Amino acid sequence: MSKTINLSAGEPITLAVAPEAATVDVERRVIRGKIAVYGKASTTARVRLAAGSLRPRMPLRHVKMLIDHDQSRSVGYMLSFDPETLEAEFKIPEGPEGDEALEKAANGTRDGLSIGVHPEAVTALENGDRQLDDGELYETSLVSVPDFSDARVASVTASLTTRERNKEEGKPMEDAENKAPAPASFAGITLGALLEKGPDAFKAPNGAALPGFPKADENKVKLGAVDAFRLALKEEKSLQLALDPIIQADVYDPTSVPDFVGELWQGRGYVERFAPLTTSRTLTAQKIQGWVWEAGFTPDVGDYAGNLTEVPTNETKAKAVNKDASRLASGHKIDRIHVDMPNGGFWESFYRERTKNYARQRDAKVLAHMRTAGNHLAKTVPLGTTDPWAKLVRGALWVLETGVPQWAILGADEWEKMALTVDSDKLAYLNASLGLEEGQLANFKLIPAPISDTASNGKVMVGVNEATEFYELPGGPIRVDALDVAAGGVDAGLFGYYALLTTDARGVVDVSTAAA
Repeated sequence: MSKTINLSAGEPITLAVAPEAATVDVERRVIRGKIAVYGKASTTARVRLAAGSLRPRMPLRHVKMLIDHDQSRSVGYMLSFDPETLEAEFKIPEGPEGDEALEKAANGTRDGLSIGVHPEAVTALENGDRQLDDGELYETSLVSVPDFSDARVASVTASLTTRERNKEEGKPMEDAENKAPAPASFAGITLGALLEKGPDAFKAPNGAALPGFPKADENKVKLGAVDAFRLALKEEKSLQLALDPIIQADVYDPTSVPDFVGELWQGRGYVERFAPLTTSRTLTAQKIQGWVWEAGFTPDVGDYAGNLTEVPTNETKAKAVNKDASRLASGHKIDRIHVDMPNGGFWESFYRERTKNYARQRDAKVLAHMRTAGNHLAKTVPLGTTDPWAKLVRGALWVLETGVPQWAILGADEWEKMALTVDSDKLAYLNASLGLEEGQLANFKLIPAPISDTASNGKVMVGVNEATEFYELPGGPIRVDALDVAAGGVDAGLFGYYALLTTDARGVVDVSTAAA
């Protein structure tokens, strides 16, 4: 009987399916039936399956057919699966347990189907039911009492074993077991039989020699093939036997089932390094309009003598900032077979890799924006200075004019120097001497530029998040998938929009070594 357990993401569950009349055909050993029902709560567990929520483990033969969810009693494997109707076929190989499974499924004593699922996403409904939104189907069991009342095994297509056919036809069981080998069949002949019995090893039970093997002549002058083999072994001579070869291309390649392992390497998801160093804003229009104070023309405060004297004043100027949103996009036309018969995790990998690449593009855009002249202050350290800490200190001092340093981006070469001469006391000194706020040191980030970004070599960029604003559509890029019926394909598209603004170039300081 199917065991029902609490449903939560990551915890395996089993749900049984109900029966309808079964039919038997003696040509193939296949069980076909509806393994689950969408949208209807089970009787005992009060669990309902959302449409499209079941994903069978790939390849399909990895979804096993068990008896009562006992993993030690595997009797078959999945042949086909329809995600819309939830109908599936299972192959039941020959064997005592497989024969019993077919017989009981056909006679109705164990014709209920129960699924084993690893939940990935679960929703609690208002009426107390739980809904499986996404889960991996890893097994289907034959059970006696199901949870649902809509479907069971629809048909059993069973082939009988040789012993069962003999029994049905009234033949003695010994006829099948003791039947002599067919002519020219040498199964069971071992090297021991060759050496012990010679040509007699190749005789049928009635004493007749099997065709294909020569006999020794009457006067024993000439030897048969087996006698020559025996004699050569006794005389310890070198032998070469001309045997008919069975090579891989003849038998193994056409009959073997490949071990399909899916995508060979997925890599790890891309972790953004530079986009988090900005202030995130929501993009709501194609054009961004705003204003900033011009450098050197902000309202200043000065000493005041009082007694009705004039108060300090200065010239102030503001300037408009206009920015058009930029675009990112991706489009692929894909053969519809990947939708109708998905395999090997193609779609999962396709969307994952596209998402990783989009994140790389965002990161590269942010770094390129900060590197652009006008979006940072350019400063230098004296000629001959090779210590990256000196550049970090110089950049932090300039950032402190307007804010508290939060991060530093180092060229790959500078990062390598710093990593080989790590001194935590230097960061502690920066915290004390540069006036970093309490607790700020723990959040100060040292980030290496990509080793392929040679333009960053020899430089250390120090900054604050507020100096750069990153505008983007809420929720990220837009995914668009459309059918191309005329070409029998699917158009998979992605569209993203973004804008980068520098609010104060003094908040990003790029430090390099002075030129000779």
